[in-house]
Amino acid sequence: MFGGLYSGVFTVNEAASVAAVLSLAFGLARRRLNWPAVWLGLRETASATAMLYVIIIGATVFMYFVTLARVPEALIEAIGRLDLPPLAIIFALLIAYLVLGAVFDEISAMLITLPFVLPIIEKLGYDAIWWGIINVVIIELGMIVPPIGLIVFLLHGLAPEIPVRTIYRGVTPFIIADSALLVLLTLFPAISLWLPQMLAR
Repeated sequence: MFGGLYSGVFTVNEAASVAAVLSLAFGLARRRLNWPAVWLGLRETASATAMLYVIIIGATVFMYFVTLARVPEALIEAIGRLDLPPLAIIFALLIAYLVLGAVFDEISAMLITLPFVLPIIEKLGYDAIWWGIINVVIIELGMIVPPIGLIVFLLHGLAPEIPVRTIYRGVTPFIIADSALLVLLTLFPAISLWLPQMLAR
């Protein structure tokens, strides 16, 4: 599944389908697939799915009211008016995106803020492709950092026997690694731009 996913043979949704088919095949091969096991699996799947939808619906409602109150636009406009060096403004935007990433999914956060952020980025002399890469990294990071990491709460809902604190300890190495990557990409934009520049040649 991971080999096909990371080699580009199939997408994330297709990888999930492959995993489901392989799990079914393993169950049949080991002769452990019976009607009670199927019924238990369906019940657990329905319970986990309902929990996920409750979290997603709640986040969507909250996102709607935050958007209606024009909080993202006000935050970005306030940062854009700061009398600071370009790099300091970039780091201020990154902190704002960390906050947004805690309550928005990455697509919503980008769609809501890009019309206001991109002119600021280009005015500061930075590349739009570079900012797109930074956007993906920072919003994904915002979805796992405490105290409102949306993905952490989704994982806790799938495995309620594991405390949230334990999950946060488990994702801490990823938070550190992503933070280091973010700092490197911000300080050295050429790291994220070498491939597009090479393809342009």
